[in-house]
Amino acid sequence: MADLTPVKPQESELLVVTGMSGAGRSTAANALEDHGWYVVENLPPQMLGTLADLVARTPQALPKLAVVVDVRGKAFFADIRDSLNTLAASGISYRVLFLDADDDTLVRRFEQGRRPHPLQGDGRMLDGIAAERELLAQLRDAADIVLDTSSRNVHELASQVTELFSDSGPVVLRLTVMSFGFKYGLPVDANYVADVRFIPNPHWVPQLRPHTGLDKDVSDFVLIDNNANEFVARYVRALEPALEGYRRENKHYATIAVGCTGGKHRSVAVSVELAKRLAQLPRVSVSTRHRDLGRE
Repeated sequence: MADLTPVKPQESELLVVTGMSGAGRSTAANALEDHGWYVVENLPPQMLGTLADLVARTPQALPKLAVVVDVRGKAFFADIRDSLNTLAASGISYRVLFLDADDDTLVRRFEQGRRPHPLQGDGRMLDGIAAERELLAQLRDAADIVLDTSSRNVHELASQVTELFSDSGPVVLRLTVMSFGFKYGLPVDANYVADVRFIPNPHWVPQLRPHTGLDKDVSDFVLIDNNANEFVARYVRALEPALEGYRRENKHYATIAVGCTGGKHRSVAVSVELAKRLAQLPRVSVSTRHRDLGRE
């Protein structure tokens, strides 16, 4: 019987890398280049179609092309939506990776680098960031992948980009199951958010309070609850048709966030268990990330 496992097509891949200034575009570009992508930085959006058409004609010569586009293009950047629409209308397949970070992180990174924001002008740095967010809002909403780099250092971001884009084998849906604490805010790059604050809280058990959801005693306490186990099982079943739809629509990455109050006990234990069960699904690669572990 023929192997029906879908594989990546032989035609070239085009990845548009964009996002907020200071969110890590250069780090992402370097990671892509290290893994065989041909990277073009600061390309005027009007040239996207010409470059993509050239690559599409000779996919063997340049199978993986990444184009970095940012606000340093000034007036050119305003035309990026039209350029992407032209690509789609011409049948050229592409994906958009959008890198984001919260305002405090962006300000800190610019201050550490002693650089002004490119849209700051005579105003404050936060004015430049706000202007850029407004300019990029529609592009962010339409992106195939949004990565929030607020809590990632350059090495973690490079590893994430490598995990996402270095594979050349069967098409695999890469899932990140992320625990977080609601009191620290919702993760901006989550595709799905689950609230597990209905589970009894180990915080109120003195011998469990110092431990985390990665410890067996806490995990056992959380998962012994029948409602917790039923939730995980039903949640996996509910996600299955969505994950299959992602594969069908050529979407290769999704983040499933699981939140409790502080991101230390319940969300961590449930995320680990959820990741174990999702990893049993066909053509799915699962990693876990605990955003707020250690913040308390």
